[in-house]
Amino acid sequence: MLKIDSVRPGNLQNEHVLIVVERDCNAADFVLIDSVFRPGEKTLKKPRHEFHFPPLELKKGEGIALWSGIGRAHLKVLANGPSQHNLFWRLDKAIWDDASHMPVICSAASFKHVWLPGLQ
Repeated sequence: MLKIDSVRPGNLQNEHVLIVVERDCNAADFVLIDSVFRPGEKTLKKPRHEFHFPPLELKKGEGIALWSGIGRAHLKVLANGPSQHNLFWRLDKAIWDDASHMPVICSAASFKHVWLPGLQ
């Protein structure tokens, strides 16, 4: 299970979402979406961006930093705690630039795929 800890807005190369691993799991079982939520509304708007996590075995207590920009995925062993997996979305612009933009983590299994006639 993954839980969003915080969003660190900024420019493309330094903004990121910090995620905590609450129990052992595989990252590929999750999707993070950038949705828009306005105060007073009860539903999320259409997602603007999606990040499908790669297959990655995660252990309880580890962290993930999902960077908006370009970089090479790597594991960083932190001196004061658990390991941090650094993943990169490879976007072309910063996305956490407005308080109404909200990251949401969903189970990939909850996504339904429908084949359209003629496109199979």
